[in-house]
Amino acid sequence: MLPKPTDTTKPFPDIASVANPRSCQFRYPDSTLCSNEIEEDEFCKWHDNEQALIDPALKLNLQAHAKKVSVMRNYQLASADLSGIDLIKHGDRNGYRLINSDLYRANMSYSHLFKLDLSGSSLMKANLKGANLNHAVLKNTNLLGTRFENTSLDGVVWGDKVLQESRAELTTDKDEKQQLYHEAEDVYRNLRIAHDNQGYSHTAGIFFRREMIMRRHQLPLLSFKRLASKLIDMFTGYGEQPAKIIVFSISTILLFAFMYAIMGVSASNEVIQFDLQADASSNAISFLNCLYYSVVTFTTLGYGDIVPLAFTRFLAASEAFIGAFAMALFVVIVAKKTSR
Repeated sequence: MLPKPTDTTKPFPDIASVANPRSCQFRYPDSTLCSNEIEEDEFCKWHDNEQALIDPALKLNLQAHAKKVSVMRNYQLASADLSGIDLIKHGDRNGYRLINSDLYRANMSYSHLFKLDLSGSSLMKANLKGANLNHAVLKNTNLLGTRFENTSLDGVVWGDKVLQESRAELTTDKDEKQQLYHEAEDVYRNLRIAHDNQGYSHTAGIFFRREMIMRRHQLPLLSFKRLASKLIDMFTGYGEQPAKIIVFSISTILLFAFMYAIMGVSASNEVIQFDLQADASSNAISFLNCLYYSVVTFTTLGYGDIVPLAFTRFLAASEAFIGAFAMALFVVIVAKKTSR
């Protein structure tokens, strides 16, 4: 007996009917499905903000859930009350991962978030008052309006730039760029104040410089204020990098020493300058004498054993002015940093 022909009119089964009906239907940006189980709704409580908010034991459930999964991604926890939550992964060198999640206006005050990875998440206007954020990872995180009063911030990984600054560098829309730089300035100011209040002066200084750079980017491109701000950053790091003044001073002394050696200065009625007819050792001695003269001129000592000639008088006057200004600026910056 011949086998019965296959019924080709029967439709193929729907993909959704084959999938586990108890699986959350939320798709991540890489198109993979969430593996969390559900009972009735289409999404699990972690990907449905309304479900999370009505959970009477949200904090306890999230704590227990964190122990079961390797990573928590794109969780919708906006305005959730997570005050006092314990998300510390005890006995492990790495912390829990709650990445790319929405924690807008979430209350996470006095929470324990040691080493928690919050990369890519939104903490916009979230309350982290009194929380333990030590060694947490907040790269590419939206920190606009986040509250950091008395928050432990030791060893937090902030990344090279805040989210708004990174976005401003990518957009070509002038108005959007201005707005993003303004928001980035607010974020850096908030972080600078938080670290200053906790005594982390070095980190506060880093954020102060980033704050000033964001303010500079909001100025007209060819304006005098923007140029002046750029020069201050180049030579002092907005008062946070005294080493830049030292490098600038050494470079200035060497530059003027070369110019003195080319144009000539006088010592005991003898001209000191490079001579193409002389040997290398003689020219080296001439340069060292000009270098000595450049140092005493920059520091405004002026012993008088070497004097300028003709146009080098203008150079000497310019170097003395620059040197006096640089040394005064260096003292002010060092005093500012040590007074913190």
